[in-house]
Amino acid sequence: MLAYTQKRRDKSYLFCCVSLHIKHGVQQLMGGCPFTEPFKWDFRKETVVKSDDPQPIFVSPHSGRKLEFRGVTHKLTSDQTGGAYYLFESVFGPGDGNRLHVHSREDEVCYVLVGALEIRLADQTVVVEAGSVAHLPKNIPHAIRNPLTTPSHYLFMTIPAGLDRWFDALESARKAGTLDDAMYRKLSLDYGIEWLE
Repeated sequence: MLAYTQKRRDKSYLFCCVSLHIKHGVQQLMGGCPFTEPFKWDFRKETVVKSDDPQPIFVSPHSGRKLEFRGVTHKLTSDQTGGAYYLFESVFGPGDGNRLHVHSREDEVCYVLVGALEIRLADQTVVVEAGSVAHLPKNIPHAIRNPLTTPSHYLFMTIPAGLDRWFDALESARKAGTLDDAMYRKLSLDYGIEWLE
């Protein structure tokens, strides 16, 4: 079903064109359309893909930009998704994780690919295993770690995007030799992350 709007007398009406006919390479919209003559769309002349339209992106296994910091691999960055979300993989070694912190800008979603993830909240600790999904809304303090004696592998999504730029800033500071605890906290605050421990 296709839909379009037409303005009449300063009001907007939505009309649904429920009948679609294709004849001799011409697509004709009928049934409920408020035109005297049917609207015709010639695929041979009118099919255009704009250069600024979103395009499909395919990321093959074991690809994406890898950062040494926390075993992060960018899968879909802010630039690739137009700021809608950021997708990354991360591997935590046995017992590895992070301290209690809070995000003010993005929600986090984690899918456990291999192993398990321990999530510590203000009043409870939850362990999610491979195949599980955890949703952590912004402004909720949490800490995460791998509770196992073997590495665990995760797929994270943050909504909206932006966390990739924090990772990139940390990686740049690490390579420059300036990443101490004070710089870590400063860069975190720059990207809306506050460390509570």
